[in-house]
Amino acid sequence: METALATELELVLQQQQAGGTASEVTGAAVWTALVVTPQSADIKAEHLLSHVLDVVDQLKGCAGGGASATSRALEECSSFVGKWRTPLGRLLEASGSSCWRASLGRRLDVQTCRFHLILDLRFFDSLKVKDQELFCSGALESLQPGGLLLFVSEEVAVYGTLKRTMRGLRPLADSRLSATSIDEQLTLHAYRRASENSDKSDEQDTFIPGAASQRAARRRTQGYGGPADDRTFVEPARTRISLADQLKAAMAAARVQPQSSSTGQEESRESRAHAPINESEPAEWLSDALELVLLPGRGRGLIVNREVAAGELLMVSHALFMAPADVIQQCVVSWLLEGSPRCKQQFYALFDGKNGNWLPPLSLWAPGAGSEAHPAVPLPNSLEPERIYQILALNGFQADKIEAAAETDPGKSKQMLSTQDSEEGAQVSGLWPVPSLMNHACIPSTVAVPLTRQTLAFVAAYDLPVGAEVTNRYCKLHMPCELRRTELLRQKQFKCLCRRCAVESQGVPTELAQRLAHAQEQASNLDLQPSAFFEALGELSSVCTRELHACADAWLAAEGKGQPRRAETATQDLFKGSFASMFVAKAMASEACGADLVKREAAWREVSRILEQIEPCSPNHLYSVSCHYRTLHESEGDSGAGTRDALQKVFATWLGRHGTLQGCRTSRRPWGGGHLSAFSADERAAAVRAFVSAMSPPGHVDGWIDGLDSSSDWMKVLDSLRSHGLVASLWAKLEAKSALDTSTDLQIPATADAVTELSLDGMD
Repeated sequence: METALATELELVLQQQQAGGTASEVTGAAVWTALVVTPQSADIKAEHLLSHVLDVVDQLKGCAGGGASATSRALEECSSFVGKWRTPLGRLLEASGSSCWRASLGRRLDVQTCRFHLILDLRFFDSLKVKDQELFCSGALESLQPGGLLLFVSEEVAVYGTLKRTMRGLRPLADSRLSATSIDEQLTLHAYRRASENSDKSDEQDTFIPGAASQRAARRRTQGYGGPADDRTFVEPARTRISLADQLKAAMAAARVQPQSSSTGQEESRESRAHAPINESEPAEWLSDALELVLLPGRGRGLIVNREVAAGELLMVSHALFMAPADVIQQCVVSWLLEGSPRCKQQFYALFDGKNGNWLPPLSLWAPGAGSEAHPAVPLPNSLEPERIYQILALNGFQADKIEAAAETDPGKSKQMLSTQDSEEGAQVSGLWPVPSLMNHACIPSTVAVPLTRQTLAFVAAYDLPVGAEVTNRYCKLHMPCELRRTELLRQKQFKCLCRRCAVESQGVPTELAQRLAHAQEQASNLDLQPSAFFEALGELSSVCTRELHACADAWLAAEGKGQPRRAETATQDLFKGSFASMFVAKAMASEACGADLVKREAAWREVSRILEQIEPCSPNHLYSVSCHYRTLHESEGDSGAGTRDALQKVFATWLGRHGTLQGCRTSRRPWGGGHLSAFSADERAAAVRAFVSAMSPPGHVDGWIDGLDSSSDWMKVLDSLRSHGLVASLWAKLEAKSALDTSTDLQIPATADAVTELSLDGMD
């Protein structure tokens, strides 16, 4: 990997001269570089740039001449931001970054500033999400075609964000070249701006099904990237040079030495993974509505002891640790050896595959409980590697997936059809103790809202009655029942028996589910023009709708008698949820082919209704209702009744996800200090402003506020929110009533002695 990256760096930095041979190109390279760091970085970037220049000379084999070339370049090395009038320059200036640039062979025009190499040193980590996108796009636009963009990333959880951001900038950005470890802390990610010819070809076929594979085939036949006539490829003169080793040495040389009071020791990636939570992290919090109980046939689980409204905050939890998936077990062993007794208890009390009938007290994980051992929880006398592995496997969260969901990437229509998860790159695992106590459900009653990379909040996805179980999701929800069950059995070692799976297995014949899943997978391989692809998906979704509506109607006739009409319609939408990807793909294809507004509006409306039932207030749901509103606005303008209703649905979805959290921040009160229905006029106005700021398109701010600022509008929005997860909410009421009727099966420890007795029995 390192040799390939060194080769790529060599090729990018060599600029072909007309009629020149490979040796002439090697000896006459003309290049410019920029190093960017956050203002607070403990790196002297000019020293790093000096070392990088030397590395480049070594790669080119410029013996003797390398030193003088480096000296000439360093004479050009200067602080560089304020006079740079490009989008990237303005962003760097506004963020207070530190930048150094060097040019070898020519001076730069500060108005355009086209570089051959941009080296980002921990700067990307320091930016907000929107600014991260601006940085990536600005950096690519500031590169020469074929130029290299190197990210030196420090935060583990940023990998997924970087990957998704760069993916969204295709065709301007080529695929990631590599990710290489520099030291225990830092990883080098290499991207490249597409060549001029590949830019043009990609722009023409971005949304054409099959275009990605066609581009890949072109690039495989043409070398490292771009058309064969784009530049001359030559082997590096010094193939044994390890770019990772050289940059590691450069980092060490450039790092600012710590103060004498410091130990001077570098934190390892493992120690960073379980470092104490930063004081700036949001405080942990647990709702008084939560109770940990033993559920018949399901083991331990969380329930609510009072009615909980959609959007109500249930918990805010810090990760015990986060680390790359391939080293997390080593991290945990180190953490357990050094951790406090309370931390060890919190870890070992989690489900390990054998202790499901043991009920630890929820107070074990109470925020601010300190480091002392809980008197009612046993503590192993030694490390148990197999048990550690099981706890991680059964309770860990894939942190990069959570962040990916929080920053919804609409992607391409074909990508939505595949049931295979082919996302590349480093996986990041984390362990959030209280959230891991939630059981899985294929219509989860909570939705996760990342507050920071280490802190997750969970809010109620729909109205929960007394006794309802608080659940989370362990797998994709857009798959047929048997595929979900297979995935859960593989990953978490259990067969899902949630209400949705039970209803689908009863109401949808296995043969029909397999036939529709096969058709959906086949559709992802269609090589058609966008308009033809949209028509094909339209026919396929029509068949799917007809078949699944018939299944839903048959189930309702047999099992769902007496439900209100809107619940019957919601049940039909719920049955289509197992094939939601097909409907999402159709909606995206309608955008790609420029279908008329009526078809686009109908496609997004159907997607919104499906997601409203299977994953209310999720990022996917929020994205779909936003698209539905946009199509109506294009058709009706601000004054249309449909547009106003659609806007209120967007606000309801946003409010269910962010409203309570936003209210606590605005009023500076503790978490859980207010409910949406009890918001004051000022709090409602603040929520509207926050929503408009986050979601409104440019130029429509006033129209959005006018459609949401009255008390009657607020009540309509809350009514819309209460319709989310309607079927699941009705099921929760039935299950809660059944549980209360057999309350002797529901075990809640009353005393510390009872907890001790249960725990010891469970451990035996």
